[in-house]
Amino acid sequence: MDSEVEVLDTLAELSDETLIHILSFLPTVDAVRTMLVKRFGTLWTFLPNLDLDDSMFDLWYNNFPDDDDEGCSSLNLAFFIFVRNVLSCHRSSKITRFRLHMGDCYYSDVEERNLSHELDSWIEFALRKNVEILEFNVGMVEPCELPYKLPFSEFVSDSLTELKLEFLEMKLQTRIQMGVLRVLTLIRVEISDAVFQEIVRGCPLLQELEIYNCTLNNLKIDASNVETLILDTSEHYDSGPVINCPHLRSFRFTGFVNCIEVQDLSSLVDVTFNLSSQYLEFKEFDQFLAALKPVLSAKVVSFSCEFVTVLFHCMLKHLPQLSINWKRVELSMWLTEKHIPGLSRLLRHSPYLEELVIDVTAWHSEFLQVLLNF
Repeated sequence: MDSEVEVLDTLAELSDETLIHILSFLPTVDAVRTMLVKRFGTLWTFLPNLDLDDSMFDLWYNNFPDDDDEGCSSLNLAFFIFVRNVLSCHRSSKITRFRLHMGDCYYSDVEERNLSHELDSWIEFALRKNVEILEFNVGMVEPCELPYKLPFSEFVSDSLTELKLEFLEMKLQTRIQMGVLRVLTLIRVEISDAVFQEIVRGCPLLQELEIYNCTLNNLKIDASNVETLILDTSEHYDSGPVINCPHLRSFRFTGFVNCIEVQDLSSLVDVTFNLSSQYLEFKEFDQFLAALKPVLSAKVVSFSCEFVTVLFHCMLKHLPQLSINWKRVELSMWLTEKHIPGLSRLLRHSPYLEELVIDVTAWHSEFLQVLLNF
């Protein structure tokens, strides 16, 4: 009992600013619960960070009243009401970070209940509060479902430095201007080349770009200021982007050989290649060699098993002489009699090599046999 009194006395001595700072590290639902402690009261209404996650509402999920026979099996209405109340009570003039995650909700369910305007208003709220970091994920939308569509004809912010969008559709906007945006992450976003180009042009300070399995048909990543690029096309191997980033220093790629075309990566320093193992794609050695060329001048490289196998195959049969500048090399590979000659060739042609890390993985006989039969 005495210890509890001491804790309360300590809280009473802390300033409101200190307590609000402490609350900012909690999920918003937990921060709101602190209103039950007299010293905290309504301090949660001044939170600089709003972390809104429907997974925190599992206990309410099946018991909340709904207007159909299925109860609340597909949409957590309690979460909508909670967010609505949090935003209406928020009294700070600025938000540092606004994160929305709706992993248990399909956008089609939102449309059926005419709640899409609420999602729109949440983004508008964050932008109106001069948010600096915005993360917006409206659920693991299945292919048969309609994704959430960004509502704005204009997307303008002078405060946003980081933007992360997941599982939504971006249509052509009349104006996109995010003058201080430095980090952009797109995950399973339906986006056209025209919209993407508008985003790049509207973000002159963009430095880090991450794209994970978005519907990017014939996309050209032409971004002169981007220094870090993470690109995952492992679920879309029919066509891929053209990369023209002359100031790019760090590049991480996951996907197929024919899903990448490199124009300018002249400043590249750090490279990670995770090549997806679809047999037919490895017949396109010309495309692999074209992708390999800018990698040779990097300083730090990391390659997956599939990439290493194709690399060694090319070095032994197609590239007898190479000029390699690598200083640190990390390889995941199958250590077989077919790989030893390739590794030996790599070491002989790496005069600047200072560190070699080899991760010996399990045997993948089917893949290896198909490749070595070429």
